[in-house]
Amino acid sequence: MTHQKALILDFGGPAARKAAIAVRECGVWCEVHQFSVGADLPDGRFGGIIAAGKNARCYFGEEQAARLAPGFPVLYIADGEAIDLSNLNSKKGRDCLSAFLFTTCGFAGDWSYSAFVEETVRHIREKAGSRRASMVLTSSAACLVTAKLMSMALGEDFVGIFGDTGMLRRDEGEYILNICRGFDMTLVNFNNEARYLYRLVRLGDPQKKREAFTSEYAYVLFAMGRKTNSSFVCALPDTCARTQLFEPELPSFETIIHPVASLYEEEMPVLAEYLGVEIGEFTFNSAAPYGMLNRCMGCVTRDRLAVLRDADAIWREELSAAGVKGVVAFAALSEMKTAGVRAGSKVYEETVVLRAVEPETGKTASVPQKVLSDACHRITRETTGVSRVLFDVTDIPPALIEFE
Repeated sequence: MTHQKALILDFGGPAARKAAIAVRECGVWCEVHQFSVGADLPDGRFGGIIAAGKNARCYFGEEQAARLAPGFPVLYIADGEAIDLSNLNSKKGRDCLSAFLFTTCGFAGDWSYSAFVEETVRHIREKAGSRRASMVLTSSAACLVTAKLMSMALGEDFVGIFGDTGMLRRDEGEYILNICRGFDMTLVNFNNEARYLYRLVRLGDPQKKREAFTSEYAYVLFAMGRKTNSSFVCALPDTCARTQLFEPELPSFETIIHPVASLYEEEMPVLAEYLGVEIGEFTFNSAAPYGMLNRCMGCVTRDRLAVLRDADAIWREELSAAGVKGVVAFAALSEMKTAGVRAGSKVYEETVVLRAVEPETGKTASVPQKVLSDACHRITRETTGVSRVLFDVTDIPPALIEFE
């Protein structure tokens, strides 16, 4: 089925992303392109244009719109317009958006997640043909949703590869396996921690660590894909986060596909609910595929990862016990050793940094002092070699959620 489409021109910032999600929630399919697509606008493919971003009106004013997109209705989502980011999700904003989509543009509102699933499953089958497909499994919502779609399309001809990298948080591996065991697919499960640690040994530079991890990750997908006779792969389904890391390292596969690349991270839980995929804390706080690698500053060793894993579990337990929900929370291990006291003697031990961020705003979450105190008390006493616990209060921006 061919759906009517809206075109969203991205003029920077989060406006285009949020506009796309709002348009799809109205039952209209849309595509997002950079505003520079300009002169190449395809005639007749779109029923309307939404210019979204702070400078949308400046760069795509009435004259430009009339010249580049003659006959297309145009809606601006920007500061000073009828719809901006502050009211996009309000009744007023949604009423204005609906009026544009259904009255001005005449859309039928014929798109839905059920239609997306049906079309995606058909597309996967057409791409795969009689070939087997494989994919590395992680705890991200995009990955679990993709695995479900692949299993619906190919059944046992889809191979889900779960290799424990050693970078997973406590119980995260079993969480992934428990979800994927419920899918109609071939599941391959093995421990690859030693190989990853060997590749990461003595590496302290963040970029070199990521490169080593990425290279090993791609190798696993390649080697296990070939071992299971797969010639068709889903390489890192987390492309809804727009990270395409592995295509250059996978030239030998006949086909690479990203079934959910056209959706955003915020849409994954909705699609997961429709598919009956139960996702929980690990998915919400997922740092896939790197896991704790981005949270272990300096050299990565089995012992340091064990310390970080324990501290992270304690922090999440304390937040859960206090009823603090809906935040991205984790512990990180600093490269800095600080002075402490053990059994009356001075020691130099690890420093743990706690992080809790409101995902919608990027602001540091409001965590009660007692929760911080209890977490600090437990981490310094229940983990090995930690003498200091810090709480990161830096918002996004200027910081990022991850540390490396």
